[in-house]
Amino acid sequence: MSAGRVRQLDALRGFALLGIVLGNVQWFSGYAVDPAPAKDALGLDGLVTFALQLLVDGKFYALFSLLFGASFCLMLQREREHGRDPETTARRRLTALFVLGLVHATLVWFGDILSLYAVAALPLAALLRRSDGVVLRWSLGLLLSPALLSGALLLWADPAQSSALIYGPIDQLPAFASGGVFDLLWANAAFLTQRWVLALASGRLPRLLGLFLLGALLIRRRPVLSPFSWGVLLVVAITSNLALATLAGAPPLPPSPLGLLRDAIACVALPTGALAYATILWGPLARRGALSDTLVHAGRLSATHYLSQSLVLAFVFYGVGLGGWGTLGATGSVLVGAAIALMQLAVSPTWRARVGLGPGERALRSLDRLLRGKA
Repeated sequence: MSAGRVRQLDALRGFALLGIVLGNVQWFSGYAVDPAPAKDALGLDGLVTFALQLLVDGKFYALFSLLFGASFCLMLQREREHGRDPETTARRRLTALFVLGLVHATLVWFGDILSLYAVAALPLAALLRRSDGVVLRWSLGLLLSPALLSGALLLWADPAQSSALIYGPIDQLPAFASGGVFDLLWANAAFLTQRWVLALASGRLPRLLGLFLLGALLIRRRPVLSPFSWGVLLVVAITSNLALATLAGAPPLPPSPLGLLRDAIACVALPTGALAYATILWGPLARRGALSDTLVHAGRLSATHYLSQSLVLAFVFYGVGLGGWGTLGATGSVLVGAAIALMQLAVSPTWRARVGLGPGERALRSLDRLLRGKA
């Protein structure tokens, strides 16, 4: 099987940009840490928040993770076809991704996902040498690991110490709202440290690897779902995500039986929610058309769009920019995020036709060439 580009992967990546910004804008606006009723100017924040919890939260980063695993698998296949060592290429590209993500996390937003991806994917190339059955077992085990870790925390963790990890150092929050450049850098560093601790304690890193493996396995096997299987997937995705949205109010820490139940449901809800989006859109996105072509262009600029989303949101909401932190509720935040995503989609075809790669993609290629030269 040829390892060329798969149109649907690019288009789904473009689609996922919308969900990513709708989730991230809640932090940048300050609503995620202070959902004050006074911000609900239109009286819709309760409905909008539930819709985000049901349709967006966790599902779109899971979708991006499946796509990352699928693209990684195709990259390894291309390297083998050209007689190159795929694992050497993988290490080099993951290093480039980590460097770019670390710059993003340090200078703009500690919630960067690129550096997490780079670390979580370190064992990916070695695991993909194994048989499909072994890959599937590893994927399922890793996807269940957050619930196992949650249970371990419930049994053995100190509630007082674990509670401090929910949002990071809360005393640093004013730096985002009204601090200067150095205040922002200091706060980013403080939150970044706790983000990595929480990524380990919550099982996010193994969940990412599990999603990568599942995405790689799907692109390797390319299964065709029967109508019955597709129906079962959709029912499981809807019911589990409804349950997850209902339990969204349970605090992530300190550990609690309700939190353990939520984490167990998330082990099913997040991957099936992402798979439901992918299977629903896979057929339509295979066909040429104005919308699907636009999504393909946006997906091929995904690194640029992801990083530019953070830059624009930081400018709009942080004190070093326009200072909009704390002024919008969930509805207003979603409108801002949607406007950014729609503008990115609108400019993507023209940008690719006239310029080609975006700055994010060029940065990754430059880092890759630099690392190749040092090898």
